[in-house]
Parts: sequence; structure tokens; C-alpha cells
Amino acid sequence: MNRNLLSVALVLVLATAALAAVTEEVVNEDSRHPGKCYDAKRNEGYAVGAKWHRIKEPCTELSCERHREPGKYVIKKTTCETVRPKAGCTIEEGNRRANYPRCCNSLKCPNQG
Repeated sequence: MNRNLLSVALVLVLATAALAAVTEEVVNEDSRHPGKCYDAKRNEGYAVGAKWHRIKEPCTELSCERHREPGKYVIKKTTCETVRPKAGCTIEEGNRRANYPRCCNSLKCPNQG
């Protein structure tokens, strides 16, 4: 892979990571959904690694991970971070009808890339 392409890929990964705000909720295993994260708001169990959305929480993605303690799981909630204006740049509105991350605003600067 050429060096310029690798640099652009790294910048995109870092920019994407900077646009996320993540919170975590530790949940107990539910006997009706063994081995899964139980989302009480949706009354559903999700496999480890699964990603889903809640209709009443737009622009939010949830994911399921194992907790270090047996019988517990972590539901990660990822949302858009606030994009702050920067000199010479504009804020591009995300698509509010899209799921995370396409719904997030982004900063567009003329000297990017």
C-alpha cells in the first residue's frame, strides 16, 4: 500500500473515532436470553458483537460485549460527539434520517487530504 494512501486511511480512522461519544451500561444476564445482552427498553436479547438501534433514540447505535464478570454484559451506546467550528472550516449536517454514524455532523476543511 502506498504511503499516501496509508496516511489518508489513518486520518479517516482517527477522524471517525473522534466523532463518537460512548457510554456503557453493565447488565445482568437475563434467564430468557442466556448468553446475550438484554435490552430492557426493547425487551430483546442481542448476541455478543451485535449492533442495533432504538427508534426513540435517534442517531444512537448500541452494541453488546461480554463483561469481565461471568453472567454480566456491557451494552455500549455510541452517539455523535458535538462538532465544534474551526477557522476556515464548515460544519456539514449529518443525515438525520440515517442511523449512526451517517447521522452525525462533520467538519469539512478546505485543506483536508
